[in-house]
Amino acid sequence: MKVLLLDDVENIGSLGEVVKVASGYARNFLLPKKLAKEVSRGNVDSLLKQIAGKKAKAEKARLAVVEVKEEIEKLTLDFARKAGEQGKLFGSVTHADVADALKAQGFEVDKKKIHELTSLNTLGEHSVEIKLHSEVTATVAVNITAE
Repeated sequence: MKVLLLDDVENIGSLGEVVKVASGYARNFLLPKKLAKEVSRGNVDSLLKQIAGKKAKAEKARLAVVEVKEEIEKLTLDFARKAGEQGKLFGSVTHADVADALKAQGFEVDKKKIHELTSLNTLGEHSVEIKLHSEVTATVAVNITAE
């Protein structure tokens, strides 16, 4: 069955592509979730207009996220934690701690989108990646000091 994708679908295709998929996959997954529409002569033009609108909206959202990324990357988040003599923390700085610190700075970030590049259980400077958008990732500096 040929379908026109209304959104990016992993391992199938991206927005606006006409792809051939199994009819059961289309009927049971793609069509009910409004990820695709069946291709016919009448609806291709209207679907392409709809997709053009979606692409413009997605690009506008991506540009807004790029601005947020630039603001986040200017920040340095400071945490004071109890630590042992070798600089190892009693515990760690968690994703939730980073999300809360960003919220205090005015940035609403889901803790599931925060990925640490280095372990946050030692004193010093660390880098933390935040996936803001499918194409935009920000890196924020985290400074952990002893109490």
